[in-house]
Amino acid sequence: MILDWEGLEEDFFERAVLMGIVTSLPYYQVVRRLNALLRISLLRQHDSEKLVQEQYFPLYTYMDQARFMAYYFYINRSKGHFLLSELRQVDYLLMIKGGFPPGDLPERLRAALPAEQVVVLDIDRLRSRQQLLL
Repeated sequence: MILDWEGLEEDFFERAVLMGIVTSLPYYQVVRRLNALLRISLLRQHDSEKLVQEQYFPLYTYMDQARFMAYYFYINRSKGHFLLSELRQVDYLLMIKGGFPPGDLPERLRAALPAEQVVVLDIDRLRSRQQLLL
């Protein structure tokens, strides 16, 4: 059986928005503040943690059945390693799939966390985007 990685990536990232978050807050405070702001309940998925260069990167998810949306929160930095090596300046990644969040969401996140920077990233331009696949 041959896997179609390109098709898998295309399907996974379809209707997805990825944001990079730069903040000095620890991950558990970011998760708590995201949950409050977005009215969701991100939960850690131990069985879906990402392994890169012998380092595990936690993943938090929430599936909003009512709005047909999925939320994925990735920790990009762990013990000197990076989930997405081309985004070394980014601490956390928030991907929202299935619908598009309000256009002012980056500004709302920046204020609520607080974060030094929240930017919408172009998923297609990321070299190591396959690290985000579940």
